[in-house]
Amino acid sequence: MLANLLILAFIFWLFYTRFFGAEYYPTRKRIMKRMLEFANLRHNDVVYDLGCGDARLVVASAKYVSKAVGIEIDPLRFIISWLNVKLHRLRNARIVYGNFFNFKLSEASVIFLFLRQETNDKLKSKLEKELKPGTRIVSHHWKFTGWKPVKQDKKLKVYLYVIK
Repeated sequence: MLANLLILAFIFWLFYTRFFGAEYYPTRKRIMKRMLEFANLRHNDVVYDLGCGDARLVVASAKYVSKAVGIEIDPLRFIISWLNVKLHRLRNARIVYGNFFNFKLSEASVIFLFLRQETNDKLKSKLEKELKPGTRIVSHHWKFTGWKPVKQDKKLKVYLYVIK
C-alpha cells in the first residue's frame, strides 16, 4: 500500500507543472547553447527564466549578465534550482518560488522559456504589456501564435522574438 502511494505521489510530481502550462524536460546542452547565442547576452542584461526547472539557464546566463532570475512553481524543482544557484556561488542570480503569471516581468531585458503552446499564447499579452521595446524572448520548441520570430533554428526549435 505504501509503495503504491509513493508511486502515485512520484507520478503526480512528474506531471504537476503540466497543470500550470509546462512540463519538465531538462534543456539539452546544444539547445541551451543556441538559446544563449540567440539571446546575445550583455553585461547590463537582466535575464528571467520562466519555469526555470533545475536553473541550468539561470546559472549559464549569470556568467554574462548583471542579474539572472529563475521562477519555478514546482516546490521540489524550486529547491533544486535554489541549491544549484547556491552551489555555483552566484551572487547575481536568484530563484523565486511561484507562478510567473503573478510576477512583474518589466525589469527583464531577456526572457527564456520552454513552455507549452497554450501557455505561450496565454503569456503573450502579459509580455506585450510589461516588457520594454527591445526585450528579447527566446523560446524553445513552442512559438507564439501571431508573432514572427526574428531568428529561428528550425532543427533545434529555438525561436527569438523582440518586443516592439
